Amino acid sequence: MTRLHDLVRFERVPTIQMPAWLERLVSIGVVSDDSKVVRRQKITNVASFAAAANGVSRFIINSMNDVEHFALVQTIVIALIVVALLIHRLHRWGDNAAATALVIWFVVALVFAVVLFGTDSQVQVYFVLAAVILFLFGLENWRLALF
Repeated sequence: MTRLHDLVRFERVPTIQMPAWLERLVSIGVVSDDSKVVRRQKITNVASFAAAANGVSRFIINSMNDVEHFALVQTIVIALIVVALLIHRLHRWGDNAAATALVIWFVVALVFAVVLFGTDSQVQVYFVLAAVILFLFGLENWRLALF
């Protein structure tokens, strides 16, 4: 007798896969076995790499303009780049240690830039990205993300 699964063949739809080098880059520092924690820590790594790339572009653009006027900001941008590139090392300290440090550093750097240059700097637009914090901490830690 023929079975239904012999008559109907379900072909797997090919999924998009990251290249191996990109998967290794995103997984730097991730040591957890829980799939939800691993996903959140990978999102944290992606956010920190994006922040570093943003910092590099901001550093280049500010270097092309008035260097003396932006000297303090350039120092903050360099610190932001360094911290963002080292944030993956905090994953071993806890499930949300790197995400917490990344969020705190972003808020401190943005508040400092707004205090230094005022609202004309348009840096406060980055506060719109606060919704991303929920992805870094996950729904189970909504109280931490709310803080």
